Amino acid sequence: MNRIKLFNVHKVPHTKYLDETLQSGFYAEGPKVAEFEKKLADVVDNTYTVTVNSGTSALYLALYMAGVKPGKAVISTPITSPASNISIPRLGGKILWADVDPDSGNICPKSVERLLDRYGDTVAAVVGVDWGGMPCDFDELRKVIRGRAYLIEDAAHAICAEYKGNRTGSYADFTCFSFQAIKHITTGDGGLLTCLNKNHLQRARRLRWFGIDRARPGRAFDDDVTEAGFKFHMNDIAASLGLAQLDDLPEIIRRRREIGHYYEAELNEYSFQKTAYGAESAYWLFTLKTDQRQELIAALDKSGVDASPVHCRNDTYTAFENCTLARDVLVNTAVMDQQMLCIPVGEWLTDEDVEQVVGCLKKG
Repeated sequence: MNRIKLFNVHKVPHTKYLDETLQSGFYAEGPKVAEFEKKLADVVDNTYTVTVNSGTSALYLALYMAGVKPGKAVISTPITSPASNISIPRLGGKILWADVDPDSGNICPKSVERLLDRYGDTVAAVVGVDWGGMPCDFDELRKVIRGRAYLIEDAAHAICAEYKGNRTGSYADFTCFSFQAIKHITTGDGGLLTCLNKNHLQRARRLRWFGIDRARPGRAFDDDVTEAGFKFHMNDIAASLGLAQLDDLPEIIRRRREIGHYYEAELNEYSFQKTAYGAESAYWLFTLKTDQRQELIAALDKSGVDASPVHCRNDTYTAFENCTLARDVLVNTAVMDQQMLCIPVGEWLTDEDVEQVVGCLKKG
């Protein structure tokens, strides 16, 4: 019996892009990175695109440019990978843990507002994670933030997700995507940062490569380095892998949505992540909520189906103890942490696989 995997690596087709790069002898950041960035602009509805070597690097740059440093705090969600939050203490910032919405699993705007009202000027940024590929409610977040902090979107799960008719990447001050091995498309490892402000775009492009604008015509090394940067740039080998998959991305998203919508119709006895507030998920995960999680995991496993909570609440990790400034009342976080269960929703599932997953869950 073949197992129905929760995650799978997208197979990269043999491609002229990689052949051209390998034969050119130019492997660092170069023409393929520039081409990938340009094509990604159409994917994310934003021309201000900056490729980097990981989604975590994109988040680090966003937090850094938002002014996170000692004495500053970030409002964030506990329901996510620790990668969403690990850069905050590295920059010297403190974390204010917000609760999540009980239906979407995303950061709760009312919880954000309570923390902002209490901690005011201390807050440099609010990080909203698009759990499983479902965009946060950006209009509500903007209403409660009221310009008091930068809005950063962790869209590692959410490339091609939509919010009120527009794709993820065009709402938050900074949006961070991941091209890690098991994401919708992969560059081996890699990421993308999008900005709304041209000055942020130019600064991010300098910061990703030591503080030097590598794209400047002429000899960039003749310029003064005015700000110490990082080694976060993407290389042409990674970009070539990404370019090879962009044509596949619409079908990947279409199939995931087809499966996700079918689950929503067939598994309505479970309280699952709901499509709401004009958003459409990219379905990197499909999340159920159940009081019988371990029993369902065992039953699915016996039927050859992988299932898992995927992540645990971050605010209980020892790594975040010394950088936690405060918590809102995390009622919904506690429920999600105990009840969330993710089932396979990838484009590699056949119709028979999908029916097997649904049939097993209906049996309980």
